[in-house]
Formats: sequence, structure tokens, C-alpha cells
Amino acid sequence: MLREHGHDAIHTLDLAEGNRTTDNTINEIANIEQRVVITKERA
Repeated sequence: MLREHGHDAIHTLDLAEGNRTTDNTINEIANIEQRVVITKERA
């Protein structure tokens, strides 16, 4: 959805481990690439 509106976004499926990518790895990637993490998970 974000990409469809012209935003530079990636999905976990785009990552090497796909949806198996750990939260820590996602956060590391986000920090390195200066991205914001958006999740559909609820605490």
C-alpha cells in the first residue's frame, strides 16, 4: 500500500529471511537504512 502511494517502503517478504526475520534484525536494518518500522502486531 505504501509503495502504491509513492513511498520508499520494504516488506519483510523483501528481506532474505522473509517473514522469519527476527524483530531485532528488522530493527537493525531500520536503523542502518534510517527507516520507520510499521507493524500490524498488537501488544
